[in-house]
Amino acid sequence: MKYKDLFNIKNKVSVVTGAAGILGKEFSIALAANGSHVALIDIDQKSIAKIAKSLSKKYNVKSIGYVCDVTNEKSVKDTITHIEKDIGKIDILLNNAATKTESLKKFFMPLEKYSLDTWKETMDVNLTGMYIMSKEIGGRMAKRKKGSIIQMSSIYS
Repeated sequence: MKYKDLFNIKNKVSVVTGAAGILGKEFSIALAANGSHVALIDIDQKSIAKIAKSLSKKYNVKSIGYVCDVTNEKSVKDTITHIEKDIGKIDILLNNAATKTESLKKFFMPLEKYSLDTWKETMDVNLTGMYIMSKEIGGRMAKRKKGSIIQMSSIYS
């Protein structure tokens, strides 16, 4: 096997969470530009629909946006089932979703002034969402004995 074949993602199916965000959009572009079909997951339906349409047209790949609450197991299971029906078995999960609190001022408060509610909201999306996505997709990958999961962490952590 040639080394270049180890990194070939042409016709693979990738899932990107937080796909409407600054980094998620760029990760989705990079995957599509290298031939991967991309399922974009976010709560921002308008943005992911626009990004998916652009990726499909520009890179000639299947790209579909899915609205999904990554903190809700039923929402995740239903979404993953739709992705596999619409695009195919998932080869790559790029867990990138991160919460966007309503107030950046609240989000960037010093620790001693940081509210417990903001903390819980952040951990629910950033960690619990990552766990739920990995559990659901990882379980399917394990049954097929193939797949890659990439966990992103914010530069603010």
